[in-house]
Amino acid sequence: MKTISAWQDFVKEPEKRDNILMVAEKSKRDLLNYLQSAPVYAAAAGMVFDEIAGTQTNIPLLAYEKDGFLWDSRDIYYLDKYNMKLNDEFMAHVLG
Repeated sequence: MKTISAWQDFVKEPEKRDNILMVAEKSKRDLLNYLQSAPVYAAAAGMVFDEIAGTQTNIPLLAYEKDGFLWDSRDIYYLDKYNMKLNDEFMAHVLG
């Protein structure tokens, strides 16, 4: 399995936040649709915590797997809220 991002670096190292997604809004929607429509691989107790804003969300912490890639709710959240850049190979796979 390949992970689709390094969200841990994105939230903990402010200089990594410059590495944001620069695509058309439609492409971002396509990525989010793909990520959210995948089957749940595993569920964990708890909710996504926004480590940048320091706030709790009401988003369940779920892991997903599809086409050899693995991600969780945090990847979806940081892409949607902060335009976090995803792995180039994954983006090419989804956006082709």
